[in-house]
Amino acid sequence: MRVARRGFLALAGVAVAGVAAATAPLIWRSETDLIIGMLRKELPDLRMDPGDLTAFAEEFLLDYKSKGEQRRSMILTGARMIKTLPDTVSDNVLPGPIKSPLARLERELFNAFFLGTDYLDVYSDPEQKVSFINIPDPYDVGCSNRLAQFDA
Repeated sequence: MRVARRGFLALAGVAVAGVAAATAPLIWRSETDLIIGMLRKELPDLRMDPGDLTAFAEEFLLDYKSKGEQRRSMILTGARMIKTLPDTVSDNVLPGPIKSPLARLERELFNAFFLGTDYLDVYSDPEQKVSFINIPDPYDVGCSNRLAQFDA
């Protein structure tokens, strides 16, 4: 069966439109929802007020984007699409150069979360909720790691 040039272009146009329609909701997912989803996925029993969780996500995004690297916005856009895939697909299909920035994003997110909330103090008490304190800034408050050991 021969496909004429117009038929091929029409078929390609339909394929592109289909892919765009399928991925548009994934791209339009807000960055705040992405951060909250990443936290909820790794900490399913997280007891935190939704307002505090949203405040943390917004503050983290402001801090993350303010680091000066333009590619951080591209990493967030890619993460919005990739984090909607099942883990088995994203672990097996994605190449290392794409996984590496996403792993760095997750490291920065959880570092900021554990140091910027009282999660480590209240996680064992089922009655208390986690509270957002602030995004840790080593230039502002020094070392905010409550697990650090200092010699006098």
